[in-house]
Amino acid sequence: MPSSDGRGTRQGPSVRLQTQASPYHIKTCFKGNSWYEITDKEGNEILPSHLQGGPWFQTYQGVKAADNSPLFARLMRVMCNHAPIGEYRVRFFPNEAYKGCQCDLKSPETRQHILMVCHLFVRRTNHYDLDGITTIHGLILFLQDNPQAFSFEPLELPRHTDESWPAYRRELELARDEENKRRKKKKLPPLTGPIFLHESIEFTRHWNVWEMDDGWGDIFCAIGRGIKPVLQAVAKRASTSSAGYGLVE
Repeated sequence: MPSSDGRGTRQGPSVRLQTQASPYHIKTCFKGNSWYEITDKEGNEILPSHLQGGPWFQTYQGVKAADNSPLFARLMRVMCNHAPIGEYRVRFFPNEAYKGCQCDLKSPETRQHILMVCHLFVRRTNHYDLDGITTIHGLILFLQDNPQAFSFEPLELPRHTDESWPAYRRELELARDEENKRRKKKKLPPLTGPIFLHESIEFTRHWNVWEMDDGWGDIFCAIGRGIKPVLQAVAKRASTSSAGYGLVE
């Protein structure tokens, strides 16, 4: 009798054809509950497809995430919500202290919070609106602008205060100058105005629908079990130290 692996190998081509011919199968079987709902520039939903390289090997506004391993890894962490953030830790390690966001001890560190609200990160004005970051190219540019977003090196200070920011910002200005030269030749209107949201308006943290996701439910369950956030415990130790201030190692 052939092994199940053998049968699977011989039947693979026919099964693959059936899978590719079934839109229902693609939309329901490959997308998990944590999949990030996002679209391409035409408004089509991005699905976890491998066909023709899927959406992951495409170039978006001159950026090809697949050519940059760290960037591509962070992109996949966002799409699957399988990232080194507080929301993930609460989900898979429910009995351990959950981690609040560095921007505010009261803000759960969820995927939505980082992408939509957290003031530690920068967002391009032409890829951020009332619905937040909703396109694959906007997401990739967000990750490129914020190298520590969804990485194992959490950001402690706002991105635009980092010493590397002025040089990076200047690169984007030069890139826009080149783009405007091409647009002028095509008789298109030039790109003007601030490149980043924090340069155009005062970006303040606020309670909104973006934060009302599954991550909050996990956090509330952790609170119900009496598990305190890591940063809250650290702040409490610092406040009860002899000096009342200072760093806690």
